[in-house]
Amino acid sequence: MPDGSSYAGAGGLSGLTKLAPFLEASEAAAAVTNYNSTLQLPIMLCPSDNAMDRIGSTALLNYAFSAGDQTANMHFDWEVCPVTTNSGTCATRGVVRGLFGLNSAIKYSMITDGLSQTLAMSEMVRPRVADKTVIEGSVVNDFAATSSQNVSSPRGCNQSFVGGQYTTNRNSWLRSPGMYGWAGRPPYGMINTVLRPNGPVCHDGGTGGGGIQPPRSRHAGGVLALFADGAVQFVSENVDNGSGDTLTSPVVPGEGSATQCGVWGALGSRAGGEGNAKL
Repeated sequence: MPDGSSYAGAGGLSGLTKLAPFLEASEAAAAVTNYNSTLQLPIMLCPSDNAMDRIGSTALLNYAFSAGDQTANMHFDWEVCPVTTNSGTCATRGVVRGLFGLNSAIKYSMITDGLSQTLAMSEMVRPRVADKTVIEGSVVNDFAATSSQNVSSPRGCNQSFVGGQYTTNRNSWLRSPGMYGWAGRPPYGMINTVLRPNGPVCHDGGTGGGGIQPPRSRHAGGVLALFADGAVQFVSENVDNGSGDTLTSPVVPGEGSATQCGVWGALGSRAGGEGNAKL
């Protein structure tokens, strides 16, 4: 670790730590040098997510890295997590379908679907109170909550969110997206392109490296998305996502194979051969 301590896990730090020196020089550099998980940079927060109360003691985050159109093995890497030394934890070799993954280093030349058509980052919402629900006036709304069930079934996750409420068990607010701004576990700072934007989130807390994690925002009708060419576009929550809503098992397409999740999945994939996919 930057402070000289050791950590047995892999992928413990977010990609944000590599971007930090280019964001807000002095404070960001100090965060990287000292691994200061409590340092809150204003650029990490979206003005539209008015959950300004500081919950917990860590830095919060509204912007997530794209893992692409996959819901499993989002933090597995064969080189750092060999099956021979980790009791079968990494029995399935991970594939980086999007631009980001555990210890990955995707080059521009590897984005064969085109920079302007490959998602890099998007948004996520944070809980407003230290509870499993979100209080909006007198209305209890689960929009910023996440479910701890159906983490392997996009269809099940989608069906568990009815009338603004989860019908299944929810994760603790401590396991909500954006609660640990500098952490690399998928639930805290990654999204995938299976369910449509502003859809329900079902994840395992990061212990299994997977989950259904569409981006979410408090913008009406969709989310803002950063693409690999640096452009920012608004993506509608009604974007075509193919068979994404009907899938009942983990989505782990092979390297270079076409997406199952329509235009939305194609925008998440960097090398699926869908270079003509457009919003």
